[in-house]
Amino acid sequence: MLPMAKYYTMNRSVTNWLTALKALLRAEVNLNPKFMLATIALLLSLNTIAAPTNTKDFTEHQASYISFIPEGSVIQGSAAYGGIQPDYLINFTDVKFKTLRDYLDQIKANTALTFLKKVELTKRAVSALLKKKSYDELSNSLLALQYKEDGQDIPLSEYAHHSTGVCREHALILHKALNWIGVENHYVYAKISREISDVEITEDHAFNTIYFENQEWIIDSYYRGFDGFLYSDIVAGVGRPRSLPGTPEYKSQRSIIRINNYPLAWLPKRTGLQRSCAQIFKN
Repeated sequence: MLPMAKYYTMNRSVTNWLTALKALLRAEVNLNPKFMLATIALLLSLNTIAAPTNTKDFTEHQASYISFIPEGSVIQGSAAYGGIQPDYLINFTDVKFKTLRDYLDQIKANTALTFLKKVELTKRAVSALLKKKSYDELSNSLLALQYKEDGQDIPLSEYAHHSTGVCREHALILHKALNWIGVENHYVYAKISREISDVEITEDHAFNTIYFENQEWIIDSYYRGFDGFLYSDIVAGVGRPRSLPGTPEYKSQRSIIRINNYPLAWLPKRTGLQRSCAQIFKN
């Protein structure tokens, strides 16, 4: 019996495939991951979510290198570019982030901590929050399916709730977490090159940057090959890029090919934070 057919037998109230797949978000069912991912990919290809429903309350911006993303913003997912990710709703003040915010308040208030130590503790907290980091993780795909099929943007808090996320979720949450402790940073979405088992791959990757001692440094809670290294050296593909104190050595080659011209961001007009809505572009 096919895994999904078995699930129907066990749950006769489930009346269609989409309902069944969404129900799996709330149930522990032992299904073949490859079967599930293939089914989800097919279903996610059926429609696309793009932009807020009521765009008059938002201003549209390029968000591949952005200095501040206010609460209530909508960040374009990958669905518009052939991926499976619906748009994100930024809601860092949601109750599902309360434990993280309480910890960040302790970091911010601790005057004994250096600037870099506060950044490091914040990065570790985000990494610990999103324990399931694999692109093959079913919870990621099921979450995308649930909201895409419902025609809704995915609240960022849902990734915290399910403890799952890949590079974009890591970078968006880390961006908000660093803002919370008063550390200005950029959310960056770039085309990168890196080596895996001596094979060079090219892919999109999201990360954050901060300024320290008048230089721009990458902070990355998802990919160790970028975390703690000098932004300009990674752009140049330097074999041994300069790094922040305490950064573990990383020998594999990696570089930033270019900053992408996507995603778009829709920022709420009535935020009272107009200074924060400016974009800084890298060529």
